[in-house]
Amino acid sequence: MYGVERRVKYKYVEKLYKAGWFLPEKERFAEQAATTKDLLWERIERQKRVEEILAQLPRKECGQCGSPDCRTFAEDVVDGRASLDNCLYFSGRAVKPVNQKEER
Repeated sequence: MYGVERRVKYKYVEKLYKAGWFLPEKERFAEQAATTKDLLWERIERQKRVEEILAQLPRKECGQCGSPDCRTFAEDVVDGRASLDNCLYFSGRAVKPVNQKEER
């Protein structure tokens, strides 16, 4: 119900306000904005590399490489956590089904 709860004391809120609880520091945001601008081109280049690798992958979403899907695998390759050789289809090591005969 409205007005039943205990009210916040004005002096307590004023003390928190002066301590900086309600207003962010301007320098902090300016500092974050500067680093964001510097990293933006790196993020764009990373995304381009991810898209290039993703275009080469078969998009089977099999998970045999250790990543849940091909996009995540491409991101891992760009970040250096995986190699393209980890993809069974890309490296040509894909296992053929048992009932499929090899062509001679």
